Amino acid sequence: MTLHQLGSIKLNAKFESAIKLALLQLAPLLLLTTMLLDGGRLFQLTLMISLAYCAGVMLIAMRRRDKPTRLDLWFMKWSPVPTLLVAMALDAILYR
Repeated sequence: MTLHQLGSIKLNAKFESAIKLALLQLAPLLLLTTMLLDGGRLFQLTLMISLAYCAGVMLIAMRRRDKPTRLDLWFMKWSPVPTLLVAMALDAILYR
């Protein structure tokens, strides 16, 4: 069973590579931020960004499950790390 056949939602096969790449980016980030000695602050930020990213991917997958656009696939593949970097910069500016 492939990733695009899981659950009751049938997705286009193009989603599979995009989701796998995003998971390969997010999993190490979450693991590394758990090991930082900052009281869990960066881990919480990373976890919130990861959950927001997953919500965005689910929204795209629900709306365009048959034919995703190139921008949708780009967002799914490459947006986790830049989004996290922007959130970290805003956190440093606003809350420290």
